[in-house]
Amino acid sequence: MAPLIAEVKPDNSWLKSDIQKWLDERGIAYETTDTKAILLEKAGD
Repeated sequence: MAPLIAEVKPDNSWLKSDIQKWLDERGIAYETTDTKAILLEKAGD
């Protein structure tokens, strides 16, 4: 089982796909650009 916390880097496309799978399993809508914008906004706080 992969660790729940991972270092996120722009080139981690494998991680993005795992996140999308995890969200899909829980019926959560996932939009890459929206998620990225939210994360960038939080990082800027």
